[in-house]
Amino acid sequence: MGLIETEYLGEHIPKTGLTAVREFFYRTKNPFVVISDNGMLFPSDADPSPVIRYPALDYLKTHLATSATGRKLLKIAFGQTRGQYQDFVPDNPIKIIFGHSVFKQLESDHPEAQLLTVVRDPLPRTVSQYFFVLNDKAITGYLPDWAIGNEDELPLSQFLTDPETANFQTKYLNGYISKLKFIGVTDKLENFVRYLFPDKKIVLGRRNITKRPKLHIPDQVIYEFKKLNKQDYELYEYAKNTFNA
Repeated sequence: MGLIETEYLGEHIPKTGLTAVREFFYRTKNPFVVISDNGMLFPSDADPSPVIRYPALDYLKTHLATSATGRKLLKIAFGQTRGQYQDFVPDNPIKIIFGHSVFKQLESDHPEAQLLTVVRDPLPRTVSQYFFVLNDKAITGYLPDWAIGNEDELPLSQFLTDPETANFQTKYLNGYISKLKFIGVTDKLENFVRYLFPDKKIVLGRRNITKRPKLHIPDQVIYEFKKLNKQDYELYEYAKNTFNA
């Protein structure tokens, strides 16, 4: 059975860039997908709250949001149609489910689904996670318990070398790594999508790129980080060499 006929579960490990792959699925596979990551970020979250998405509206939303006038139009349009937009049930079967923690929450309901995810070089992913926490202090699920409430006083070097934050991606996929059918890597997303869709023109959408000052991370910190994150590096190298060459 080819990719177009197959049901998929896509696990979105935070700060890895799966969003760009998700957008490509919108345009290529089926106009209707269910995404369970509306506010659900961590494996400890409760039952999913799926939202049916229509890619034409998402595309429009993305481009209108780049201007003040567009944002005003969006506020009016989505304020009036949001209920219909989310509750509409399509005639076509929903074949793709993307989101955070979907394996844990939905895999048993979709035993025939093929599992896919995207992983990232552990160091930049963890740095991105660190700044994400600093910018939104309501997001505590990325932090070791001792750091909650002390985000402003948490040095990057301490975050990178704390055993509780190590091997985040491997822990996130706990129990499912052997079941994964496809694994992409953030820095080679085009190659990964080309592997999935060899006959399609590959044009990925805009990715979430956060601008920040250039960092200097001491060599000793990097050394300790790599020792602590051995499992994540092994997973990353496996994905890079298997599906993204």
